[in-house]
Amino acid sequence: MKKIFNLVFSLLFLSPVILAQQTTGVPFNTTNWDVGNSDMEFETYMGQESVLLKSGSLSVKDVAFIDGTIEVDINFPDARFFPGVFFRKTGPGNLESFYIRPHQSGNPDASQYTPIFNGLAGWQLYHGEGHGDILNLEPNTWHRIKINVSGDQADIYFNDMDTPHLIVTDLKRDKKTGEIGVNTGAPVHYANFSYSTEKPRLVERNDATDENETSAGLITSWQLSNLVKDTDYQSKVNINTSNLAWTTRTTEDSGTLNIAKYLLRDEGMNTALVKVKIQSDKKTTKELQFGYSDFTWVYVNGQLMYGGRNDFRSRDYRYLGTIGFFDAVYLPLEKGDNEVVFVVSENFGGWGLKAKLSDMSGIKIK
Repeated sequence: MKKIFNLVFSLLFLSPVILAQQTTGVPFNTTNWDVGNSDMEFETYMGQESVLLKSGSLSVKDVAFIDGTIEVDINFPDARFFPGVFFRKTGPGNLESFYIRPHQSGNPDASQYTPIFNGLAGWQLYHGEGHGDILNLEPNTWHRIKINVSGDQADIYFNDMDTPHLIVTDLKRDKKTGEIGVNTGAPVHYANFSYSTEKPRLVERNDATDENETSAGLITSWQLSNLVKDTDYQSKVNINTSNLAWTTRTTEDSGTLNIAKYLLRDEGMNTALVKVKIQSDKKTTKELQFGYSDFTWVYVNGQLMYGGRNDFRSRDYRYLGTIGFFDAVYLPLEKGDNEVVFVVSENFGGWGLKAKLSDMSGIKIK
């Protein structure tokens, strides 16, 4: 009887602690937050105890987050910048990120989920449904963000805590434990940050398969070179790739190869080569549809066939440089094996490539 009493007493005594661990509030102060080199100050703002984060990022101390819930209030001015929340940060420049664009209020790109690999955000590679959507972003008002993370998926709420603003069906980074926090490039207020490490229940998903996943001509495996000096491979009439180191890389289901996932850019070295072998049973011409970010030159059997530029604001002041199957090159294939090479250089917003062949008759991707 005494053992039962002690057990009941222990459970009653511990239960508030357990409940408290389910959702943990994190007041903004130097005790709870790793402020690093960020420019910030703690203050009361519009009735909330908050942090004015002027630039940089803040990470919650001693939290290992993989699945769970993050909530925070945000209050921003009417300005062009990108404040948001990050999670599963495994090191500098490697994290999952959700942010808003106050200057794009009411537009389809008012919000953005994007992975960041080696310091490079991939928003030009990841856009549209599941990555960004319309938000009405009223400045100088407190707004609520909630992110439920489970496995390789997430539900992101903004103000409306009943219906997700974004349903992310494919978090792009590997599922690894990491830091959580907030960041910005210009002054913004955050308040009422809390988190839970309990795995949340996500809303029901639509099982419809993207048409790209079933395309017979979609290229899903490439050979990726080592990082190269920009001037050695850009705008060349012909190239020789025999001296490069090559690694097989598989694309995402959409066919996107995010080069930043595998290579870290350096000064004067923002370029890599991506190649595939196409076997043809006769001499023929085939259409290859593709998308890229930010510059590319396409070669068939060493000969230049195409050159293009697709970076931010390269075509007009509103041009984003997002990728899709928007461009095409016609490949002059010889009978037998043909080497198709893309030289891909990065400037800003995403480093990647995707491609598919329109007609697979008489040819095979090797």
